[in-house]
Amino acid sequence: MPTMADKQLDTYIAEENLPYEFCPGCSHGKILGALSDSLKQQNLDPSEVVIVTDIGCVGLSDKYFVTHAFHGLHGRAITYASGIKMQNPKLNVIVMIGDGGCGIGGHHLLNAARLNTDITVLVFNNFNFGMTGGQHSVTTPLDSITATTTLGSTDAPMDIAGTAQVNGGGFIARATAFDKDLPNVIEKAMKHDGFSLIDIWELCTAYYVVRNDFGRKEMMGYMDSMKMESGILQETERPSFQTSYKHIQEQASQQERMNGLVLETNFTSDLDRPVRIVLAGSAGQKVVSAGNLLASAATLSGLWTSRRADFPITIQTGFSVAEIVISPEPVLYSGIIKPDVAALIA
Repeated sequence: MPTMADKQLDTYIAEENLPYEFCPGCSHGKILGALSDSLKQQNLDPSEVVIVTDIGCVGLSDKYFVTHAFHGLHGRAITYASGIKMQNPKLNVIVMIGDGGCGIGGHHLLNAARLNTDITVLVFNNFNFGMTGGQHSVTTPLDSITATTTLGSTDAPMDIAGTAQVNGGGFIARATAFDKDLPNVIEKAMKHDGFSLIDIWELCTAYYVVRNDFGRKEMMGYMDSMKMESGILQETERPSFQTSYKHIQEQASQQERMNGLVLETNFTSDLDRPVRIVLAGSAGQKVVSAGNLLASAATLSGLWTSRRADFPITIQTGFSVAEIVISPEPVLYSGIIKPDVAALIA
């Protein structure tokens, strides 16, 4: 049966939704065009591509593509994408996120890179929160004027590509929205087995450009002054989390199942009603262990049982409580309001 990929698409842009809703001169449209060109080069079936966005100007972008789309909370796009990829590893999952989203969800970025989950992250990095009025973000250059740093930013700017690189990201690149080879770099990122991130520098013409006299020339000069090279910065051979997990599953399927936790009935019991037991004492008095033994004995006698324990988070300090319910019928509620037996150890 023929698929969508059997027919070459001229564009992956949903032209019925044009024109873009971005500000005049905004670089977002250039990046969307580069992504469309990259998808066209790869001749991918749109039904096998998922674009994930969150809040911000870039969050307007998913509706401009003929692919699947998922739009979620600010800074969480990488987590949504990771879940989608785990559910269906065959999908091509692309995250479009701003520098603001990378700051809000920075821990997601770090862990996705460490995990090496097989998604492609395109960072629309325009050095400020453009949608909400041009507030400073994690990548705002030092001394820059923004709505929230009217006398100049005092925060050290975050190197998004460098951060992903040192945390084990498989494919890391830095580019600009004006790079003619951006579609090719996106294709390389998507074909890499593992976490891929392209930190794409661009211009926010509504706020950052006008407040800082910051155009394309100044942006390239800033990149040089910060010694942040453009191009592919890292490309490792470490397999993706999905590839590694599949291998682990195959290994686990060949091992014998654990049977030590199965308690077969060896005895009989005349118990005809539920018995609720509370054991309490101090840490180190084997209260929880006694509860485990009691529950195990009941199970060996063919009874239904539940066991709960409560103790402070610090080991060997404070109180220790075990609650055990033993019944000839299934235990539907494990809480004990009024115990039948209470044993307190001084």
